[in-house]
Amino acid sequence: MGRLGNEHTGLIVLLLLALTTFLDGYHVGWRFYLAGVLLFIYTIVAALLKAVIWVALLIAVPVVVFGLYWDKNHPLPTRAGD
Repeated sequence: MGRLGNEHTGLIVLLLLALTTFLDGYHVGWRFYLAGVLLFIYTIVAALLKAVIWVALLIAVPVVVFGLYWDKNHPLPTRAGD
């Protein structure tokens, strides 16, 4: 019939969310770039594995911890004029 299943639809929506989050990082700040990359990696992992949540946690926890550390110790401007 040419219809997508729930799994494929979810992956497409997640890929679109990753792309829009990454592209919005230009306007909002570097954290959205990081969130977009994280969502893209999660999309790839979700497409390849069945038990996605554990791998996603293994990826997300270090990225969040590193982001908080970097924000506290090495603040970057969010825009060119800041």
